[in-house]
Amino acid sequence: MKRIRIHDFSHTVDTLPAAVAVVIVNHRPPGDTRLADALQSLALQSYPNVFAIVVDNYEQPGATIGSARNQAVKSTDAPLITFLGEQDQLTADAIASMVSMHNAAKLASPSFIHCAIGLTLYGENMAPQINMGQSPGLFDREFLLTQHFIEADHRVDQLMLQHMQHLSALDGNPRTWRASHHFGYMLRIEPFRRDGIALQ
Repeated sequence: MKRIRIHDFSHTVDTLPAAVAVVIVNHRPPGDTRLADALQSLALQSYPNVFAIVVDNYEQPGATIGSARNQAVKSTDAPLITFLGEQDQLTADAIASMVSMHNAAKLASPSFIHCAIGLTLYGENMAPQINMGQSPGLFDREFLLTQHFIEADHRVDQLMLQHMQHLSALDGNPRTWRASHHFGYMLRIEPFRRDGIALQ
């Protein structure tokens, strides 16, 4: 696992907004360009305090996406965490938009711990297509320290979403919401995806 600083601004620490860690679990062999494309999309983010944590699962065949994410969450002190597939990308305003939505939601209800944006599907020989699914989203780290991802590859995001909805049903406090106007998670359509997303 390695931590990659995306922006290196000369601001003092006090002037920077909350740090966002972007966790990428990589299953690709060395030299695969998809991971480089994902990291480049982070370098282009308009949000000024972003860094990547890359967990290399390529040579760990028994390691799952869920266990790798849990490991990354423990390794960082960033208060906000999001997740990006090694074959996917974010539009330049994706993180800034999620942080803005997160902050607005927190003002409305302190129980909010997650917000998500929509998907834009893309791939070889296809024009980008808006999809009503949702991205893994942006989380409060404190929540993820106590509510771990299930140690699986398939449906890891769906199962976490169901868990947050269950917690909300128990006490009536909202935990998560999805923006219906932003589709900044660029999901690549291709046959090899370890996260179990249904492909057409």
